[in-house]
Amino acid sequence: MNIDWHSQESHIFINPRTPNFEKNKLYSIIEKHQLKSHIFIATSGSTATQSTDIKWVALKKSSFLISAQAVNSHLNCTKNDIFLNTLPHFHVGGLAMFARVQVCGAKIIDIYNENSKWNALQYVEQLENYKITISSLVPTQVFDLVKNNCKAPVTLRAIVVGGGNLSHELFLQAQKLNWPLLPSYGMTECCSQIATALPNCSWNSNHAELTVLPHMHVSISSEGKIQIAGESLLTGYILQTENESNFMDPKIEDKIITSDVGELKNNKLFIYGRNDENIKINGENVSLLRLQAILEQAAKKAHLKTDCAVIAMPEARQGQKIVLVFCQTLDMKLEDKNINSTVANFNELVFPFERSKEVYFVDEIPRTELGKLKRNLITKMIKT
Repeated sequence: MNIDWHSQESHIFINPRTPNFEKNKLYSIIEKHQLKSHIFIATSGSTATQSTDIKWVALKKSSFLISAQAVNSHLNCTKNDIFLNTLPHFHVGGLAMFARVQVCGAKIIDIYNENSKWNALQYVEQLENYKITISSLVPTQVFDLVKNNCKAPVTLRAIVVGGGNLSHELFLQAQKLNWPLLPSYGMTECCSQIATALPNCSWNSNHAELTVLPHMHVSISSEGKIQIAGESLLTGYILQTENESNFMDPKIEDKIITSDVGELKNNKLFIYGRNDENIKINGENVSLLRLQAILEQAAKKAHLKTDCAVIAMPEARQGQKIVLVFCQTLDMKLEDKNINSTVANFNELVFPFERSKEVYFVDEIPRTELGKLKRNLITKMIKT
């Protein structure tokens, strides 16, 4: 990863699996909107269904360094630390690690490879071989470590977990294996972390207590949405349509209003999920993130091997209904019993109005590079 963080040169990061004709189109769009000393990252959150839904986030390189300094301070990083990167270079989580070592002078070992799959056992081996002290993971990777009963090496002092909701149950399971997990909340639009837990953080139900980092200013809107201000905010978005592209600055009075819902208490932030992941059934608030955590717990108890997801679909009487979706396997007969047990376990653990009476099967449950569910795509697959 060769980035001159102080030059006027701008850099474009895109998923290498993107078809060449799409890459060429996107590069020409970026060139049209010349911004010096920026990094451009393609993002769609979890909502893109086609290339025109992609947003290019324009981030100043100096903003990355401001964010890196704040994170390093929070983690007490020094030149004596050794970082291990497993995250994609075209994702803000991967890029941010390189900014952090640039700021503190630490060493980084980069094991991300677009042509090879993540392997929990190999990851632990690399941690031990290089005496790693700091790393970052996403919840699905933590799940794999726990599933394989992997114990954390003694040199490791912090694993920042971002890219999705880390359940309290999974946190406790990892803690028993000595994994020093620090749940975090961040966004591409903020050059990575906004709020990160301290060691041995407290939990409120299934929500970790996160400390707002000093370079960020967080507030909650009247609708309960998280609002962000600070020195590492994006310059703006480049949005593309079929025939043109436009630059748009989403900031209002120097802050952005997210679609995430949370609560702020004495500079401690609790993340309850995205606004579109909080639905109402019969007037009751329902968190799809909470239900997903329960489904994964039910699947584990039933020894289910295939992937599964919770989605919500419109329902005339209740407004919304809960639906469970499972990935088909080559031999569904072997999984039928486990799927039935998973559904039964799930329905026992949730409130009556949250129970699922419908089950669907798809060839693959779509997720982002970091393992986040693409619920809109799952819904589209079912409806077609």
